[in-house]
Amino acid sequence: RGEDIRRLLFIGVGCQVQALRAVEQDLGLEALYVLGTNCVDNPRGPEELQRFLRSASETPETAVGFEFMQDNRIHIKHQDGRYERVPVFSLKEPQNCTGVIAKSCYACFDYVNALTDLTVGYMAAPWEGGQMTEHSQYCVIRNHKGREMVELLQSTGLELGDPDALGAAGLLPRLPRESVLPGVLGPELDLAFGQRRVRGAPPQWLAELLSEVITAIGPQGADFAKASIDR
Repeated sequence: RGEDIRRLLFIGVGCQVQALRAVEQDLGLEALYVLGTNCVDNPRGPEELQRFLRSASETPETAVGFEFMQDNRIHIKHQDGRYERVPVFSLKEPQNCTGVIAKSCYACFDYVNALTDLTVGYMAAPWEGGQMTEHSQYCVIRNHKGREMVELLQSTGLELGDPDALGAAGLLPRLPRESVLPGVLGPELDLAFGQRRVRGAPPQWLAELLSEVITAIGPQGADFAKASIDR
């Protein structure tokens, strides 16, 4: 605790923001601004992270970051700037992914980070293609402090899109998120909890096809975000 800090910008995920709000009144700050992201599904520790990367990446030793994106692939960024896009169905050693994410995270009640002033993330942004670091984000302005932060960023050139685009269906009819969860996301959750046997990954071509088809006709935008929360 720094006694000379009077105005603070805090950035964190839901569980961190929950803890901050619990002690906010004891901090003695003149102003507190809270910027949050959605849950980032962090592994429990370095060993679990390496287990996951070995299962997902061809060169895990050079990976510097990853994200589960709306195209149903894991985007992995490497030290040399290249990206891998790995279908979520094609992990090489799925048996080693059990327990990578803490079980308590699957019981999270604040995936959307509801106690922030401003929440930013990719989860409800329609899939645009390209790299994860260049993709559009969505934001939820929760109060006047959140609006103040957005207006400050707009003064530096930030552009806000059409809010209606979050629910855009596109040209193809899309499956309701309720029909996608049992067949695709449910088994992956069961695997994480050790509640089903590990099956071998499908052939790479089939994993790629599954990712393409589900991205094309599965939930997108706000529905993708709701499916992620339901999972």
